[in-house]
Amino acid sequence: MNYSNQNEYYNYNEEIYQEKQDDVKEEIEVNIRLGFIRKVYGILTVQLLFTSLFTLWCMMSDSLKIFMLQNRYLYYLVIFLELFIIIVMICFRGVSRSVPINYILLGIFTLLESYIVGFICSFSNPKYVFMAACMTFIITAFLTLYAIMTKTDITKKGAILFILSGALLGFVIFNFFFRIKILHVIICCFGIIIVGFYIVYDTQIIIGKKKEVISVDDYILGSFLLYTDIISLFLYILSLFNSSD
Repeated sequence: MNYSNQNEYYNYNEEIYQEKQDDVKEEIEVNIRLGFIRKVYGILTVQLLFTSLFTLWCMMSDSLKIFMLQNRYLYYLVIFLELFIIIVMICFRGVSRSVPINYILLGIFTLLESYIVGFICSFSNPKYVFMAACMTFIITAFLTLYAIMTKTDITKKGAILFILSGALLGFVIFNFFFRIKILHVIICCFGIIIVGFYIVYDTQIIIGKKKEVISVDDYILGSFLLYTDIISLFLYILSLFNSSD
């Protein structure tokens, strides 16, 4: 074998070796991402199951209803504590990645959110609660499948979603003081649409393969985002049904 042929042989082997390394690296990254996805949806399932059981307890227990009604200040205190945890979880990534602090914060947030959902459902028509839960499940399942299968990258629209969310918050604050029924219906419809986009957005950043991707270290943040999306969707739908009474 002459010198030139020998170089070609070595270069060929090096290319094959590099391709195999790239394939192995890609396979490892895929397995890590799949493990991350399973962890996120596993935590999310526990959160939703706890919230469902707690809400059912609130709806069936008259003594608990009376306690909630007599201590309405707890409802607003819970909202304040929730806002504090949301700021900590989103703005301080080190906290959301630190075990066991991240699990503790997520557990407290789930309990607080369950109290709010239980409070609202306790004084709602059980038929509306059931209908809202079914619609939430169907919409969430459909949007999740869409987020996985579509080639459209919703993660590029993060700024637009943030602006729309700010506008929605402004309408919510305005209607909190003036209580305009038609505006309430518009807010609910608008909120359902925005939350639907957030479900697709958050699902895509968790699944990966788009412009914006959440780190595999942020499994608590991933489940936190999807949980708040699903609960918000349920509450908007339920509020829309309640507005008919």
